[in-house]
Amino acid sequence: MPADLKSAYLLHSPDLARYVRRRTADSHAVSDVVHDAFVRMAEQPGTKVNDVRSYLYRIARNLLLDQKKQDVRRQTYPVPHEALFDVADDTPSPEEATDARLRLEYLQRLIGELPCAR
Repeated sequence: MPADLKSAYLLHSPDLARYVRRRTADSHAVSDVVHDAFVRMAEQPGTKVNDVRSYLYRIARNLLLDQKKQDVRRQTYPVPHEALFDVADDTPSPEEATDARLRLEYLQRLIGELPCAR
């Protein structure tokens, strides 16, 4: 870890963790977001940053927004078992299966009666 990144971590991580903690209900996400903010900063070594603290806060804010979007996409709603009875079944009924088999046998018989082309 470069010295400037290490010193930035030691200086800013406690405040950044408090910032994240105030903005998320997931206590486990706090350390992940703080860690990911520093990882993103480390992945951009050529980026000129005038205010490291503001840059880290912006990264953390973006990570929290991304996390919120993912949570919305993953959200599920409980459904009572009775609601599943209305789900359509694509499998054919016994009558439809028998009708399809009889039609196929009929077509095969008609094809068998055709004169052979030689």
